[in-house]
Amino acid sequence: MKSRLFNIRLSFEITENKSEGFFLLKNDLISLLDAIQRTGSIKAAAEVLGYSFRHIWNELNKWEDELGQPLVIRSRGKNAELSPLAEQLLWTNKEVEAKYKEQIIELQSGISYSFRKAFNSAWDPIVIEGCADSALNLLRRTTDCEIELNFTTSRKGLEALRGGKCELAGFNFPKSSSNNSKAFETFGHLFAHGK
Repeated sequence: MKSRLFNIRLSFEITENKSEGFFLLKNDLISLLDAIQRTGSIKAAAEVLGYSFRHIWNELNKWEDELGQPLVIRSRGKNAELSPLAEQLLWTNKEVEAKYKEQIIELQSGISYSFRKAFNSAWDPIVIEGCADSALNLLRRTTDCEIELNFTTSRKGLEALRGGKCELAGFNFPKSSSNNSKAFETFGHLFAHGK
């Protein structure tokens, strides 16, 4: 079979809803395949996604024409099964999310911050800079406090904290590091006051 080239285009949504979807990266085809896999039915997948059966059926046909291969094995009276290609697409999406998770979270946080400022010029969040950590993103989504996350590096986070540009800094530092360690040599001066 001849290899096809596909373009990947990223987009984002602006919403007041704080709940996070199942996937870090939203894609209509991936969401459709996942819903079919989870429900075992095109009809049930349509209900889960909030579309009509006909719409989902047409979307499947459109994608199968585009890809030149079936995505769902359709048998009357049996559960809908994903084809090997559809299974591979779901697996690839999970692989991409695992590989780029921290970058995706950083990008989401940066875009969110920019638009929050645009909607509310008086917005005065608690600013956290430094190493990326998905727990911090979870904290931002679940707390009543307004939090701005700027994921950079340990050094930049500590420099921002020392310079008064943030209230908290995330950084990686081995617990057992002594005053003579490489880690202390790299970061120690950022903790000292008056230097």
